[in-house]
Amino acid sequence: PEGHRGPKDDARDAWGLAEGLRIGAAKRRVYKACGPFSELRAAVRSYTMLRDDVVRTKSRLKAVYRSRGLMPPGDTPFHSEHHHAWARKLPPEQVRTAELLLEQLRVQERLWTNAEERLAAASKKEAEVKLPARAPSIGPGRAVLNVAQRGRPR
Repeated sequence: PEGHRGPKDDARDAWGLAEGLRIGAAKRRVYKACGPFSELRAAVRSYTMLRDDVVRTKSRLKAVYRSRGLMPPGDTPFHSEHHHAWARKLPPEQVRTAELLLEQLRVQERLWTNAEERLAAASKKEAEVKLPARAPSIGPGRAVLNVAQRGRPR
């Protein structure tokens, strides 16, 4: 904020901006029109939220094993056939926790696949995604994210 004296850091700046928004003291409003990319933005948002949820659940499941000193290699605890072998090494009270997390992971992965299909369908509708998707350093995934977040390339 203008005229602020004393220590400065991101947390204080964010607090000041949030307080300004709360009391209506914001001098400039930022508005991003829904426009032609609203479906693409919504598809990207749901895809990234579900991707983050899958990663978080996998981390929690691995943490259950690590808390007992077990270190399953790679994706082993996430596959049902290997999970049962590793779950036998857990104490009975933690087996149910691991099973619940595995069940949650299955549902989230199915939803993530649905979100991925929705994202692919939404990106096919937008011609602006095709050109940057051909660039070797960008690829189709990043092209969709860039167009959804920034709009038309100029």
